[in-house]
Amino acid sequence: MSPGSVYNILRNPIYVGEIRGHDRTWPGRHAPIIERATWDAACALAAKRTRKGPSALGTDHFLAGILWDDLGRHMLLDVNWVEGQPYHFYVSSNAPWSQAEYRRAYRSRADRLDAVTLAALGAFLTDRSRLRAALRTHGLFGAELDRLAEYGGLAASRLANTPPSQLEGLIAALLVRIEVAPEALTLEVRPIELRRFLEWDGQGTFVGRQADWPTSNARYAIEVPVSVIAAERWPSFTVQPRDPAVEVTPDKQLKILIRNARAAQALFDAHRDLDLVGLAQRFGRSPGYFSRLIRLNYLAPDIVAAIADGTQPPGLNRKTLASAHIPLDWTVQRRMFGFPEPSRPVTPRNLFGRGMWPSRGDKDVVGGGTADGF
Repeated sequence: MSPGSVYNILRNPIYVGEIRGHDRTWPGRHAPIIERATWDAACALAAKRTRKGPSALGTDHFLAGILWDDLGRHMLLDVNWVEGQPYHFYVSSNAPWSQAEYRRAYRSRADRLDAVTLAALGAFLTDRSRLRAALRTHGLFGAELDRLAEYGGLAASRLANTPPSQLEGLIAALLVRIEVAPEALTLEVRPIELRRFLEWDGQGTFVGRQADWPTSNARYAIEVPVSVIAAERWPSFTVQPRDPAVEVTPDKQLKILIRNARAAQALFDAHRDLDLVGLAQRFGRSPGYFSRLIRLNYLAPDIVAAIADGTQPPGLNRKTLASAHIPLDWTVQRRMFGFPEPSRPVTPRNLFGRGMWPSRGDKDVVGGGTADGF
């Protein structure tokens, strides 16, 4: 018998001669088999030892109501207990269609996803270009648009200083929806509330006016290139060891370029008292070239590994890489320089019912063993 079954027995009023109703218990026609004092003591002990459920009611996590994955599954708050310590996660709902299609559940640490969301929203509020673009979707132009854009920095400060207990209502007002993908996070801003938040004087608690929401369908999407899905489910760092069977000579100039980028980063770390011009002068390069060297430190690890191994695409040379406007998104980098997306073999795991499902080739043996009877 499981602990849950014992727990339900201890709370069942039928043993003291009562029948459980919707919101109260009713006297039954049967005789009790347990004394009331014993049953009350057992219920009190069980309540004392009961852990909080995985809802957000006892936590400061605030995304469960507006969080979805990129497959359209609602992501709910879940909890794991490790040595008496709760660890909260947002987990994709186990929708029947996702089971039928053998889709894995996304899983993200709640505290980390909350932090990324707040940081991304704060960065958006201080980015005048994106803030203006979002307000234009609400029909704001000219002097009014310029006036509201001036409040972005103040709004970001108020967001950062909002008490945790008030974040759920604030985020639910500003954001219509958040979608989690393996390599990106999308925040859908509600411009009608964005305008109100920019004009808010910071007094009291900011509360969304839900009655006004149907009057505007304007939306603005904030794309954040970040992997927030738990690493054991979706590894974001995949670099294969060098293949000893492939004999190639690495491009010397490319390796020197990467080495110079590392040196520029080390100079930047060691001399935080210098501005860009001072750093470039000490390094012996122009400010523009020094900036491009710093940017090279954000290349995807598999691109750096390929350059070290000499297996980069034939068209990639020092001039091409040094003069490129390198995006921070690793996927865009790979497409830009002709690299394939990294992949690795995945070992099937029989964790049915926990969001991980067998491959289509395994469905004939689920629950029935193999053809040999094992």
